[in-house]
Amino acid sequence: MKNLSRSVRLFLILAAMGGFGAGAHAESVAEIEKNLAESFAKIQSGTAKTTTHQDLVLPTGEHIVSDSTAKVQWMRKGDSILFRSDMEAQQKQDGEGVAPIASKGKFTTVHDGEFHYVVSEEAGAKRAEKYKPSPAQYGDPHALFESLRVNYDMKVLSEEKLDGFDCYVLELIPKHPENGPTVRTKSYFRKDVGLNIKNIGYDKDGKEAFISATTDIEINVPLTPDRFTFKASPDFNVEDKTH
Repeated sequence: MKNLSRSVRLFLILAAMGGFGAGAHAESVAEIEKNLAESFAKIQSGTAKTTTHQDLVLPTGEHIVSDSTAKVQWMRKGDSILFRSDMEAQQKQDGEGVAPIASKGKFTTVHDGEFHYVVSEEAGAKRAEKYKPSPAQYGDPHALFESLRVNYDMKVLSEEKLDGFDCYVLELIPKHPENGPTVRTKSYFRKDVGLNIKNIGYDKDGKEAFISATTDIEINVPLTPDRFTFKASPDFNVEDKTH
């Protein structure tokens, strides 16, 4: 069951969430980051839907197919971004010499302004984990681009329209492709809100290995801080992973 949560979280961070029109691109990666950050800074709150489909062959030879859907919410509180994601996911895993495994679960992620909590429910068992904050997952463009620079070489592609919105498009090439199932990712960023709204990852054969999308985005909607409060329960212990 740990395979489900680990693989889903990997592609959520890239996430966390029409017709195409070709256009010239003059901005550098740094300029795009600056423009996205300025757009994102104008948002006080928001809600969206995220979906992820993965069909991956890992370097170990394991084959994983998974799908997830989540409702995400976020709002500013002082200098912090409060965040919540309620996700359902299912996964099938097989491979040579590996017995097929099917699993499904529910995952609630909460950032209360101080810590990042993940509560998972799989096969009737609940568990909770406590982490340090993960700003890249909450939509912060500067934090996201900082993480991308560590793991990828980035190339600016021609701008496109996606679902009617103007988007910056980046190509991400992993610096250590031997450690993962993809060799290239195409990422879309909505100019008007500063959010990463789609990622398509390709394997070494050019096949789409994963697609993540953020849709149904609503900006500056009324939300209250209590939606972003982690609530302990006698049903599970909280494993502290902040160290």
